[in-house]
Amino acid sequence: MARLRREHLMVAREMVGRDVPVRQVARDLGVDESTLRYPLAGPEDAPDGRRKRASVLDGWEARITAVLERFDDPRVGGQAMERIEALVVHGVLRREYGFTGSYQSVRRHLTRYYPARPVLAVRRVETPPGSRRSTTGLT
Repeated sequence: MARLRREHLMVAREMVGRDVPVRQVARDLGVDESTLRYPLAGPEDAPDGRRKRASVLDGWEARITAVLERFDDPRVGGQAMERIEALVVHGVLRREYGFTGSYQSVRRHLTRYYPARPVLAVRRVETPPGSRRSTTGLT
């Protein structure tokens, strides 16, 4: 199923306002019915309160930063080429700090506080077979 975007939600509100069943609207938009019912239940301009819920990792920021620094993770200014996986962070937190929370909570925390770097645009240029153009643009 697809994710529910803001445009989809606007269309869904309009269709439901015209007495189209929520199941039909969800089917037309290509999303699950439960995905559509949650945002339709609240006011139109209500913020999603799920992001502001307390996490089991509240107060663990210093320890998580220490783990990321130990592995020279680029999220905290390290020089490593790759980010370490949340599974590794979870394992270290469990072994060394006695963390009892889930792997998913660590994933959510890392995603929330260390978002992904923007993807750089790459332009692909194809040349006909046998062309002698170099990749630097100089012939």
